[in-house]
Amino acid sequence: MPRIGMKNLRYSVVTVSTNEQGVETETYSPAKKLARVVSDNVSINLDKTKFYCNDTTGEYEPAFIDGTLSAVVAEMTNENIADVNGLTVTEGGDLEFGADDSSVYLRVGHTITIIQEGTRYYQGIIYNRVKFDPIYSTGNQTKGESIQYTPTNLNGEIMQDAQGKWHMVSAWKETEAAALTWLDAHLAPSGT
Repeated sequence: MPRIGMKNLRYSVVTVSTNEQGVETETYSPAKKLARVVSDNVSINLDKTKFYCNDTTGEYEPAFIDGTLSAVVAEMTNENIADVNGLTVTEGGDLEFGADDSSVYLRVGHTITIIQEGTRYYQGIIYNRVKFDPIYSTGNQTKGESIQYTPTNLNGEIMQDAQGKWHMVSAWKETEAAALTWLDAHLAPSGT
């Protein structure tokens, strides 16, 4: 199943509350477009526990520890930058960065296009809880004799959510609109 495309990078701000018993609950903002996506790369860290018996590996249990989501995006609005970094946008639409700024938890997802035996299918992919490194600068370059595009790089830590889940993937959808509907519904689930 070759993947031939990716788009619709979206997110929801996750607010995590912990009760007196230490149980986490999550609430989600409505899903928003993050930016036009160029690419992403996911790296997962596993605890690879082995149990040896009879002079060989008797049991093997890989368990999720955490992961890294690296995304390259074309541009971000000040509202998106504020959401990712936990900032406030001023009345004039400006951003102010401070030494004590802290990124917030996000639920991040996108759609992909799959081609199988000449037929296109679409799928939604979500990382349940991500905290991006603060975006304090991006590279800029003068135009010169030719234009060079300078995208923004986002790097974040993938974690488990309150239910112990870290990742969701939809069933194959026949239309991109169906994959996007699934994505939005699962980025900001109702009743939470």
